[in-house]
Amino acid sequence: MRVETSPGSCDPPPVHHTPYPGGDRSLDGIPWIEGEPRESGLVGLLWYWREEWGRSRKARIFTGGVAPEGYNAKVLWAFLAPSAKDRGGSKLVIRGRRLDGRGRFLGSFAAIGYEGQRGAPSYASIVEVPAPGCWRLTLTTGELRATVDLRAVDLAEEPSPNRD
Repeated sequence: MRVETSPGSCDPPPVHHTPYPGGDRSLDGIPWIEGEPRESGLVGLLWYWREEWGRSRKARIFTGGVAPEGYNAKVLWAFLAPSAKDRGGSKLVIRGRRLDGRGRFLGSFAAIGYEGQRGAPSYASIVEVPAPGCWRLTLTTGELRATVDLRAVDLAEEPSPNRD
């Protein structure tokens, strides 16, 4: 079954600019989003977020996994719900499905671990969305599953502030 929506109906989650809820204070300055269902505790740290995008924007990402400045569209995904501990797998699978047109993609990323996450299943990723539009990402690992919608923007739509 294919779900299609009108281009204006894309509703990504808001980007938070508050301290990171995962417990690692060194990550407090990185904007983050929440996945659905909220009970999963999925949080995505948006390492690529641009200051020009402001503090109140809804979630967006660059196509192709690269920002105009040349750095990667890196996202650290963590399932922070207490019930998620010990339920994640050794890899995270991200399935992307375009909501406002045709398109799909698939990515797989290894688990990472460090004390700052309090044992939460965590995964570093470079999300390579293939085309502009509204995309639903379904993230699965072990017994955990969550979704997040993102608006993908092309590099040509978001030129580097350092370019002439």
